[in-house]
Amino acid sequence: MNSGKAIFVGNIKGGVGKSTLAVYLTDYLRARYERRPVMLLDTDPQGTAFEMMRPLSRADDIKFLPIGDRYDGVSMTTLDGILRRMLSEEDSVTIVDTGAGKLGNVWQMAMLCSTV
Repeated sequence: MNSGKAIFVGNIKGGVGKSTLAVYLTDYLRARYERRPVMLLDTDPQGTAFEMMRPLSRADDIKFLPIGDRYDGVSMTTLDGILRRMLSEEDSVTIVDTGAGKLGNVWQMAMLCSTV
């Protein structure tokens, strides 16, 4: 059994393509590894990845959780639970898209769980 993997897409600077990379990576992995669970966590308050992913997502093969403007209310416990659940699924891939800057809890959790 292979445990899940997490990929953290982050940068302190805005407008460098973090959300674009996260969305295309999610779509590529979904197509390449059809039987693997793939999840994109959009933790950017702007919700860019959420908007970009809508036309690409199909409910039966991708899990998508927009955190968006509720970012400040996201606790470490919530993030920990989501990531632990996905990482415990065999061969799963979780991609975490972040907003610009040091975003506290999201960056901490993503860096701790990131495997790539």
